[in-house]
Amino acid sequence: MFSRQVFGFVYLRELHTILRNSKTQSLSAIEIFDIIGIIIDIRKDIAQKMKHIFIINSVSKSKRKRKKLFNHIIDVCNNEKIDYDIYFTQGSGDAYRYAREIALTGQPVRFYGCGGDGTVNEMASAVAGIPTAQFTVIPIGSGNDFIRNFGTKENYMDIVSLIYGKAVTIDLIKINDRYCANIMNIGFDRRVVSATNRVKKTKIISGQAAYYTGVILSLVFMKKEFLHFTFEDGSQSTNRLLLTLFANGCYYGSGFKACAEANLFDGMLDMMVVPPVGRLKFISLLGQYRKGSIMSTEFGKDNILYKKCRELTVSRATPIRYCLDGEILSANEIHISMEPAAAHFVVPADVSLE
Repeated sequence: MFSRQVFGFVYLRELHTILRNSKTQSLSAIEIFDIIGIIIDIRKDIAQKMKHIFIINSVSKSKRKRKKLFNHIIDVCNNEKIDYDIYFTQGSGDAYRYAREIALTGQPVRFYGCGGDGTVNEMASAVAGIPTAQFTVIPIGSGNDFIRNFGTKENYMDIVSLIYGKAVTIDLIKINDRYCANIMNIGFDRRVVSATNRVKKTKIISGQAAYYTGVILSLVFMKKEFLHFTFEDGSQSTNRLLLTLFANGCYYGSGFKACAEANLFDGMLDMMVVPPVGRLKFISLLGQYRKGSIMSTEFGKDNILYKKCRELTVSRATPIRYCLDGEILSANEIHISMEPAAAHFVVPADVSLE
């Protein structure tokens, strides 16, 4: 069962907010624990009054591991006495279809996407614009980059902590008629994703090893892109580039912190354009790119375009292949805009965003 002793410390940050706004800040230990207890009871009451739906990606992990997760979900939910359902997806897009249909009913509901970043995209898209619907993640996919913005994989594997977690309002990116929860990229990074997907299909290499293999394969053919950008103020530019990305969150590629300044709460889109470089130069910069410090290097300051904006259009005469939260799509013109405070995401009870 949910324990005040185990989770009480989580609410100290909320208690701090109460005290900061209170005229009386000298409380006894008993009074402090009473306040913590009230906060816990409120969270518990909220959790028990809403529907909890666990959507398991049928291609994530092995059948045995999915069965283990299924049984664990049942045990936890029965112990916590919450109203829940479990659904196994039937194919690509099914998680979105199933969750969106339920979200549109207006009932208070929390979806737990059990999968990777593709599942995150479907969950975020399903609850977008619906105030009574929330989503969170149980990371059993291969990349799991979205949750790095809010904690660790271990935090999100704790189902009890998710049940009593706190919903925060996050931005989403609108790309043509689709939503993007994390990052969209064009050029080298998109080719890395395509190569990584091919590597994963061999079932020999997975996770970060598969991504690095995709990087190596893409280095063999370092193609350049020509793209035309039209910004919200009417300004335009045509760039020859190695890669460009448009970020809501910081991380992608199994832990690359490409856009260190990206923030899911600021209503701004982070755009990065990297010009063509030779292979040796690219390899020398890869460490800084992964750590998120590329813009502090001399090369970054002099050569990389990094800007924040709310809206732009990317176009050219021939189709542009791009990667949206791990999915490869194509269009001649891509309209990109921020949708501030578009979805409710639940962070685990033991994660602080301060």
